[in-house]
Amino acid sequence: MELFKNNPLEALKYAIPLDSDGVTRGGHMGQFTLSKRWMDFSLFGGGANWSGGSAVLPDSAFNKLYTQYLKTAQELTNQKEYKKAAFVYLKLLKNYPMAAQSLERGLLYSEAASVYLKYCNDKAKAAHCYEQGNMPVEAIELYKELGDNEKVGDLYTSIQRYQEALGYYQKVVDSYVDQHKHVKAALLYKNKMNNAAAAQLVLLEGWRSNSDAFNCLNNYFAAIEDEKQRWSAIQAIYREDVNDKSSETFIRVLRHEYENAPSFAEEVKDMAYEVIVRQAASNPNIVSELRYFNQKDKQIVKDIMRFKMNVKQQKK
Repeated sequence: MELFKNNPLEALKYAIPLDSDGVTRGGHMGQFTLSKRWMDFSLFGGGANWSGGSAVLPDSAFNKLYTQYLKTAQELTNQKEYKKAAFVYLKLLKNYPMAAQSLERGLLYSEAASVYLKYCNDKAKAAHCYEQGNMPVEAIELYKELGDNEKVGDLYTSIQRYQEALGYYQKVVDSYVDQHKHVKAALLYKNKMNNAAAAQLVLLEGWRSNSDAFNCLNNYFAAIEDEKQRWSAIQAIYREDVNDKSSETFIRVLRHEYENAPSFAEEVKDMAYEVIVRQAASNPNIVSELRYFNQKDKQIVKDIMRFKMNVKQQKK
């Protein structure tokens, strides 16, 4: 302890590991001699310079050592001596997560990954370290084990192994479709696989299977930048896909197009009227959608209420 006050780095060479293979708590003193225990501050492999055996210290001595080691590790961190701080955490305090974090702070990503793997069994953090340290091949293998196929695809893309990337991206797409997450699947097709046509097809599949239908159809139309082509696509969907079950969702999509496509807003309004009129008898609530296409008409709300009341009275 006196040596720590005067020369902390020299003191570390004599420092006693706490617990596991060094000092343990206890009420009886075991044999202990002050001798140099560490040849250097190596984290792995050699470095140790004593032949085993444990000393048993009373709680007061154990706690003093623990407090001093922790203080020394913090001081080394403040001095940006991250590897030496990691040595204290790893070899003396047996605090493996803090050892790895200290190495990360020092941008020693390979060493940090090794600590996460060997001592923490944390493949996710190890993979992240390899990724941060520009070691994509090592990161890829761990992400494969973790089942993070999108990250594997990203890393293959980063090293220009595009065919392998596409294979892993496709696994993610298939998983999204199985989970009825068609919009996510479409975004991956478009943004990472450069396959806009496949993105549109998967959005149509989501619309037709009523899996997040509104967002699927809304994104499908939004991807068609040319307004003439978009209006043609809207007409095709109206002719082929709109039925009693999908009418309300289709109207919601038309509302969005009415607000954002002035070049064919009137045509959209007429189409919405047709859908509403056709469904009004069986679904009176759909008439409420009229107000979104006639926001300046103050009378429309009263007309809608009157219509609904008449329908209720007729049913009685």
